[in-house]
Amino acid sequence: MAIYRFRVAFEEYDDVFRDIEIKSSQTFKEFHEAIQKSIGFDNKHAASFFVSDAYWRKGTEITLLKEDLEEDVKLMEKTKIVACVEDPHQH
Repeated sequence: MAIYRFRVAFEEYDDVFRDIEIKSSQTFKEFHEAIQKSIGFDNKHAASFFVSDAYWRKGTEITLLKEDLEEDVKLMEKTKIVACVEDPHQH
């Protein structure tokens, strides 16, 4: 089983980042919760991940809330990390 390391950064604050390690078999919801915990955020707000290309153009959306589901949008609790990570250098 692979372990992925992601760097979570903020555009406005170059010096604030977290490195999160997560198993490939875990879901994006578990990844979201790890990010929330590492930064000290609450879990009260809508959230999404986007699979992006090398130029940071948004691709597939993976959302937290069922209410936000639209066509071609995946749900975090049902989407495993390995389903969206194809290249170790992708965004």
